[in-house]
Amino acid sequence: MRLAFRAPVAPLGRWVQALWLYQGDGSVAAGSHWREHVLPDRGVQIIIDFAAGGPSPSVPEGALAIGLQTCASQVEFQAEMVLAGVQFHPGAAAPFFGLPISELADQEVPLRLLWGAGIDDLRERLHLAGGDAQRFDVLEQALAYQWRCRAGVRHAPRPAHPAVAFALSAWRPEALETDLHWPSVAELVERSGLSARRFIDVFCAEVGQTPKRYSRLCRFQAAVARLHGQPDLEATSLALHCGYYDQAHFIHDFRAFAGFTPGDYRARRTAQANHVSALG
Repeated sequence: MRLAFRAPVAPLGRWVQALWLYQGDGSVAAGSHWREHVLPDRGVQIIIDFAAGGPSPSVPEGALAIGLQTCASQVEFQAEMVLAGVQFHPGAAAPFFGLPISELADQEVPLRLLWGAGIDDLRERLHLAGGDAQRFDVLEQALAYQWRCRAGVRHAPRPAHPAVAFALSAWRPEALETDLHWPSVAELVERSGLSARRFIDVFCAEVGQTPKRYSRLCRFQAAVARLHGQPDLEATSLALHCGYYDQAHFIHDFRAFAGFTPGDYRARRTAQANHVSALG
């Protein structure tokens, strides 16, 4: 397996966290496949399969827009799989799809439905590109094209609503490294100057989940990152560090998002924090 990443150039870096390329594991026999659990993350993604033999069953129609997920998904990987992807910053994907991002929540939507028939040309250009650098260039060009298509319309790329930007900053998993106080939705609503209903509506449209659900997801991601880096960390210490009242609340949330316990994660974690070997 080979993974490559690139941070996009300006101005795309304002909305796009990373571009990535994945090459299947050539050390295993052709036709081999395996399953992994992919844990929910905080941003919307695009995944494009541009393998010479056509897309795998895991990527219907060759390209998917994956909305903000709140539970783990089981993905089948194949030895010949070749993928490209886009990871958007939290709350930053809506401008590139021309719709409230809440409409993609917990969905995997064929990218063709959002970007049109040009997806076939995009997959071909990725396949014909001469190496990683050119493939990353192709991805950036496709994103820039979508950016230009929406210039001057309602969902043209723009800064996040100030209340959403403040909430996203307050609910960064890294914030728990320095401040164990995890603000509640009520606290952020009060500081936003918006009504509770307006705050929820704006947040859902830009981020893709309710503020409460997103806040819990961020704490879960903080726990995953810490558990991946320190697998021997005691569960009680991990729970307290990630802002949970007690170990029971921590395990309940971990199960809700991952589908299994922290102990299962320890036993089956892989090199990638959000990928876990399939259980049983």
